[in-house]
Amino acid sequence: MCIINHSLDGLTDCADSECCLKDECKDSLMCLSAPDPLDILLRKQPPAVTATFYQKMKFLIEEDSVQSYAHRDEYSESRVSVARGQVVNKEGTGLIGVRVSVATDPQFGFTLTRVDGWFDILVNGGSAVTLQFQRNPFHPIKRTVLVPWNDIVVMTPVVMSALMDADSSSGPLSSDACLVHDYDHMKPIVYQTWRPVSEGGCTENSAIIAETQVLQESLSIPGSDLHLVYHSSHAHGYLSTIHLQVTPMNITSALRLVHLHIIIEGIFFVKVFEADPEIKFTYAWNKRNVYKQKVYGLTTARVFVGYEYSTCQGIIWTSHSMTLKGYDMDTSELGGWNLDIHHRYNFHEGVLQKGDGTTIYFKQQPRVISTLMGTGHQRPLLCPECNGMAKEAKLLAPVALTSGPDGSVYVGDFNLIRRITPNGQVYTVFRMRTTDMSTHYHITLSPTDGHLYISDPERHQILRINSLDKVEDPESNYDVVVGSGDRCLPRDRDNCGDGKPALEARLSYPKGMAVAVDNTLFFADGSNIRMVDSRGIIHTLIGDHHHKRQWRPIPCSGTLKVEEAKLRWPTDLAINPLDNSLYFIDDHMVLKLTQDHRVMVIAGHPVYCRPQQSHLRTRITGGNLLWSLIGFTFSPTGTMYLAEVDAKNVHRVRMLTSDGELLHFAGREGLCDCEWQNCTCSSKDEGQLAVDTRLLSVTSLTVTGDGVVHIADQGNLKILSAVPYIPAADSNQEYQISFPEHHEIYVFNKYGQHTTTRNVLTGMTMYNFHYNVNTSFGKLSAVTDASGNKMAFLRDQGNSLHTIETARGQKCRVQMGKQGTLEVFVDPDNMETVFDYDSNGLLVSRSDAAGRSFFYLYDENGRLTQVIKPSGQEIFLTFDLGPDGASVVSTDQNKGEHSVVTVKGNTVVSQQ
Repeated sequence: MCIINHSLDGLTDCADSECCLKDECKDSLMCLSAPDPLDILLRKQPPAVTATFYQKMKFLIEEDSVQSYAHRDEYSESRVSVARGQVVNKEGTGLIGVRVSVATDPQFGFTLTRVDGWFDILVNGGSAVTLQFQRNPFHPIKRTVLVPWNDIVVMTPVVMSALMDADSSSGPLSSDACLVHDYDHMKPIVYQTWRPVSEGGCTENSAIIAETQVLQESLSIPGSDLHLVYHSSHAHGYLSTIHLQVTPMNITSALRLVHLHIIIEGIFFVKVFEADPEIKFTYAWNKRNVYKQKVYGLTTARVFVGYEYSTCQGIIWTSHSMTLKGYDMDTSELGGWNLDIHHRYNFHEGVLQKGDGTTIYFKQQPRVISTLMGTGHQRPLLCPECNGMAKEAKLLAPVALTSGPDGSVYVGDFNLIRRITPNGQVYTVFRMRTTDMSTHYHITLSPTDGHLYISDPERHQILRINSLDKVEDPESNYDVVVGSGDRCLPRDRDNCGDGKPALEARLSYPKGMAVAVDNTLFFADGSNIRMVDSRGIIHTLIGDHHHKRQWRPIPCSGTLKVEEAKLRWPTDLAINPLDNSLYFIDDHMVLKLTQDHRVMVIAGHPVYCRPQQSHLRTRITGGNLLWSLIGFTFSPTGTMYLAEVDAKNVHRVRMLTSDGELLHFAGREGLCDCEWQNCTCSSKDEGQLAVDTRLLSVTSLTVTGDGVVHIADQGNLKILSAVPYIPAADSNQEYQISFPEHHEIYVFNKYGQHTTTRNVLTGMTMYNFHYNVNTSFGKLSAVTDASGNKMAFLRDQGNSLHTIETARGQKCRVQMGKQGTLEVFVDPDNMETVFDYDSNGLLVSRSDAAGRSFFYLYDENGRLTQVIKPSGQEIFLTFDLGPDGASVVSTDQNKGEHSVVTVKGNTVVSQQ
């Protein structure tokens, strides 16, 4: 409520945000706001199908737009992102006119919050971005958020008040564990409907694709062996969905509420459920971002489920990262149908969309290996000429990796810390003295301030590199930030400096490190895990310095309170970017420190636990036994990659999916048994599949902002990169993609339009495709086969198809509906097939000249649920989600038959 000249909260005039809605304050400087992005986009043409993320988002920084005084040359197009959120007062009301800017980078300009308190600001991704919020009479505040590449990040609500923020960085974790929450039992089941193997391929007949509840219709073009194909999954009404079961069959009486948050393409969805057993919910996405722009290819959804108990202070959250499918490209544009031999390529997203319904997502295919750095030969210890092209540079002993926000990779190469820039150059940023250096150390980079840290176990210190650019004296390019240099001895009376400045602390044996978004530094120190908070004060997080307690084994089920945990020898640490929680390696396991300060196993299991126990199968990566773990890291979307070596000295990298499956990612077993033989055979790595690449001695992993996994292989003396194979343009600006299954090569022009199909064995041209104009808006006008036979697609002035003319002169007449869908197909014999669609383009009936009619029913998300055949026979499709996976039951009521397709992880099982 606003009272002019004296509002209820003591503020006067237009300084009260609520008064900005009054006529008296509309012109006040206090009530200025940025325009709504949707209003800006209404004045612009929609971006091209193959537009990059930057091309779609640059409207935010254009003149008279949302963000003012931003310098365009400060943005890196490959990693630009949007941070958005809502600024509210303590009552939760949106604040208008709050100035939002990047705290450390004024060149990005600023924006102002709108009437509802929401803001959007374009930034460079790849690190933590600190935003500053200013508006009188509120106290200015700063908030830091982790921003990946090419994403629209939604912040939690920013609360402003007239009082200064309380200092939240007071020390180690202090709140109580919520013991009523059972991490083994109380967890959501989340199922994404997108599958890596899409429907399509067989176009001769109509079909029901039960797994995805998709209808396929096929029309044979008379006088040819070609078909027009319709898939209901390409219609606007077929939404992308996430199915959830957020509670199990049995729940505790202490559970009050279940919270669901879903973030996808800048959209923030919130729902709260009353506590009940087996709560199921389906979230449907319309394949558009928060600015109502169409999203093509695949995108990532972040799902957070929170459990609120009557006996606990906070909400216990779980997080998941899911892949959802956006819009399909318009391929043939034949009234919602496609020609089965005609395809389209989205070169920015790496998506091949075939006319028969098959879609190949190259980014989701097995990775291929390329060499980032190294020749396979050792460099000298003193290497003044080591700078230059990374692929031509030699390595001595690569032991550590980390990556920077711009895609740079940092290599700990024995006595040198070397930076590989995104353009492939390498130079030394730090040189260690060989007299007192450790042969194995760890490095990490802070996402907040960009500093590089080195743990030096021999010096009992942690160092920080001053400059990551080229320096004249790399040996002095550091400062000590943790450790006095004295060793922390057992039973230290002073707790080795806990509660004091980090520089005064004594360290035992510093190893792996991780830096949180709030710039808290976590590190493994001997058998403990310690932390340095943002004020520079050190604390011990897990373990103690008195060694009074014996080692306590991690339980086979359940969790362990952090104060009860006693670790053996933790090595590597990492922060999961999805929920900012700390993970670490100890005793052949990856463990997690939960938000309520308990330790739980995430991957692997204790060697003394039997893997056939039921709780291990359901919680801990299917009971997979991990060998000796070397290191691990996270991708920007929260996927975990682990490096391990087994008893036969075989090195491999595995990937932990959001479903809890541990999949083979890179490395293969050799021909020799390295347990008994000295395996020093060289590895052919360039262009080879990552799963087929021989890794000799993996020492470290890192993932850059583009999702590329980099592997330090000391045995090969190389830094290898596991990259997605994405067909690139050749010198003629054409894309050539082979499809071995059909022995074909597809050629696409610079717009991603299909121009030629060749036989991969003979090189002979099979088909040529022609368009009415040579632009990205060109429509398919004709197809010519190897014999010169031509099939023409005749369109009217509005580019709507009206006739298909075959090489023999036969004509098929086509009639389009108001939605632009193919409604009537008349063959040369004047036999008519009629199609009817709903308002969202879903095919609801088909009637042919013989009087046979098929009827199709769908649910609210566009999934096929019922088919009625001309005989009256009915087929029902029913979806369900449970602990055993997602299932679609197909029931033929007339015959009394039914079949079940069950999907769990990457496994699909069909049963009659």
